[in-house]
Amino acid sequence: MQNTKFGSRGFTLIASLLLLMLMSGFALGLLMMVNTEQRVGGYDLNNTYTFHAAEGAMEKMTSDLASTFKSIQSPNTAQICALSGNYPTWDTTITYPIYNVAPVSGCTVNPPTSVWGPIQSGPDAGLYAQIIPITMNVEAQRMTGETVSMTRTAEVALIPVFQFGVFSDSDLFFGQSPDLGFAGRVHTNGDLYLGVAGGYNLVFGDKLSAFGNVIREQMDNTIPISAGYNGGTVMIPTQANGCATQMANVPSATASATCVDIASTALGTSLGSVQDGHGSAQNTASWKSVSTGTYSGYLIDGNGNLVTQQDGTNSTGATDLTLPFVNGTTNAVQVIRLPPASESITSVLGQNREANLAQIRILLADNEAQLHLDDWNGNASEDYQLVSMLPTALQALPQGNAGSGTQPQAGITVNGHVYYFGESYCTGNTFWAPTTASPVAEVGTVGSSYGTTASTVYIVGTS
Repeated sequence: MQNTKFGSRGFTLIASLLLLMLMSGFALGLLMMVNTEQRVGGYDLNNTYTFHAAEGAMEKMTSDLASTFKSIQSPNTAQICALSGNYPTWDTTITYPIYNVAPVSGCTVNPPTSVWGPIQSGPDAGLYAQIIPITMNVEAQRMTGETVSMTRTAEVALIPVFQFGVFSDSDLFFGQSPDLGFAGRVHTNGDLYLGVAGGYNLVFGDKLSAFGNVIREQMDNTIPISAGYNGGTVMIPTQANGCATQMANVPSATASATCVDIASTALGTSLGSVQDGHGSAQNTASWKSVSTGTYSGYLIDGNGNLVTQQDGTNSTGATDLTLPFVNGTTNAVQVIRLPPASESITSVLGQNREANLAQIRILLADNEAQLHLDDWNGNASEDYQLVSMLPTALQALPQGNAGSGTQPQAGITVNGHVYYFGESYCTGNTFWAPTTASPVAEVGTVGSSYGTTASTVYIVGTS
């Protein structure tokens, strides 16, 4: 029996050692698993961090590109490629081995290769634009070695503003008119008021967009619409040429499936994106579904803030279309005004003025000197006084400001056709010579106080 007891004691020791080794293996395995998970989690965290750094860099590059085209009417290749040096610097643990933005045609081709054609998608779809494809590449690398690369291709669309039927930088008002068919595209960076006199039709033939709001219930003078005041029928197309039949005969136009009467849409108590007038509550109940569904995107708004230029939460896609030179006190009307003498033709505003873009200029002024811009060639004989049917015998008389030497013209001949300007020639004209310089052409009545000694002859017509 003693031998049996001693044998049992030996087995217990061996079993304990085996169990201890087994538990140690489990502990070691668990430790290795925990370390591995920690390492994998750390790698995943670092990769995610690097990914978001690359994503942020790509968004910065996109924003810089948009700002460049907004501040410069038509940036050259060098100005676009220069954005490659504007990589983010807010995180010192991230470097950018690759940070490139360039036109698809490369940084050596100037101007960048572009394609002229219609915009295929988005709120500006259908408009023709100069489309410049641009490639953006970003590679972000963390100090621990994680690397993330991203590539994005963007198309910058330069949209000529004059293809709109009407383009407004502030609020736009249709109202109290008789029957009106408006075929062109409509855009405003402010609010769009839609009204027409009671009993009449206002028919639109193309898309309408307002960065502000679409307002129908109350006009810009705060007076609500009624049967007699702007309570006529307003029709919106739902597809290309959707209102073509109605446009052909506006007075007798009736709504159809492709040309919707705005009063028939399911907008509850409101027929626009707001429930009343400017600044009133949003029509959140149904505006989005009607704008994008019933109208198929042919009447959209941005619910935008004209100060911060930010889209609102009830927006259906309209964006602000700002001319490159519009900022501060410089507004859109400058595009048709004569440039001041101190303005550079190559400035942002100078590049947009029609006077600098036109190949043929017909200017109206109070005197001949005001007809000359900074790039005038100095040849006064090329100035024409636009008169009509002037007798040949009178063309030999000196005409214009004293000493100018310009002659009156019976008309301008272009390709064999004579074009006449101004008022028709009247019989019984009387001619005087003024004693002081006067406008290029002056019309008065017999008996006006004129001297007779100056060499400059001005035509004063009477019948």
